[in-house]
Amino acid sequence: MILLTSLTLILLLAILIPPTSPSPSPTSSDHDIQTLKHLKQFRTPSGFRQSMPKLIASVRKGPGKRDWVTMQYIAGGYHQMARKLNSAGGLEEEENQTLKLVVATYKMAESVYVDWLSLGEDDYPQLEYVMERTTVLRHWGDALKSLGMEDEAEMVWRKGVEEGLWKREMCRPEREVEVVGEGKWFYELEEVFETKVVERIRSSIEGVREEYVADVEAGRGPETWKKEEAGLHSTKSWSQLPLYVDGDRKTVVCDERYKKTCEVFGPKNFDGAAKGQVKFSVMEGNTYVRPHAGPTMERLRLHCSIVGAVGADSWIRVGNEKRRWDVGGCFVFDESCEHEVSITEVVDGGEYRVVLIADLANVFLKDFDDYREARWEGGGG
Repeated sequence: MILLTSLTLILLLAILIPPTSPSPSPTSSDHDIQTLKHLKQFRTPSGFRQSMPKLIASVRKGPGKRDWVTMQYIAGGYHQMARKLNSAGGLEEEENQTLKLVVATYKMAESVYVDWLSLGEDDYPQLEYVMERTTVLRHWGDALKSLGMEDEAEMVWRKGVEEGLWKREMCRPEREVEVVGEGKWFYELEEVFETKVVERIRSSIEGVREEYVADVEAGRGPETWKKEEAGLHSTKSWSQLPLYVDGDRKTVVCDERYKKTCEVFGPKNFDGAAKGQVKFSVMEGNTYVRPHAGPTMERLRLHCSIVGAVGADSWIRVGNEKRRWDVGGCFVFDESCEHEVSITEVVDGGEYRVVLIADLANVFLKDFDDYREARWEGGGG
């Protein structure tokens, strides 16, 4: 954490200087060759820490001042740092300063990008590493919203609609795909699953609860689970226990602790998402998950409340609709649409709100090939 904070402070001193006069568009040069190396390094695990100072130096030099691709990577690096600062806790001021850098750098990159589009030039080697436009708009808008600049965030997301990237500002996947119907924020089980699957899910809840209680009594409760580290929540605590990740079964957890749960929500009985999870999600009272939109339309997300009745003012919001969890009840929502969670208190059933989350292939995908790719191999149900 000391290392991360120190790096943040160093980068805060390296604020980009916008060009004071028109500069030529980037051309192939030794400068570009070095920049390409740094962009490649950025894409490696944790590579942004090593590449960020080099990319900042690149932009501050001559032709780099017109290098909007590199500016976007720098903004993306700040975005990663802000998430890490949030997950560390107790560093709100450092996080806010970093979010301001995200916003300022994306804004600068956008200005240069618009100028570049108007020139219509293609002699720009950095295009090999261009960031997805949806990623830019997602990160930029998220930073604005985290800073309380909601109107500005909506303006950024509106760009995505105007450019044909998204159909709704509230739903911001990395890639828009065709679906049947207009789409809803929430779905009842009967709208998504066949009758036999609905019955299987509902009849399984008590068995899932029994396995969870047995796990707690064996000293393997939520306090031993992995804390959420994506920088999405604040205040109290949010822990998770994965059972399946991208179709990969967590053998020890499933065989020794949650055999029934893993069977019901495994590939023989459930059309899970190829890129998704089946997991327990546990939150204490006074936990808040900031607004965010999932990256893909290829999956929907199932929530089943297992343990822990929450207060009347606890909720999950998806789009412009809010719902509460009723113990033993389930619902499905479109995770690619903006959602946030507020757990004010757990009023019955212990100190935790326990939800079983299961990602499923989006049954509303219009193209069957999209659906086939979205579901995990061997999916059934």
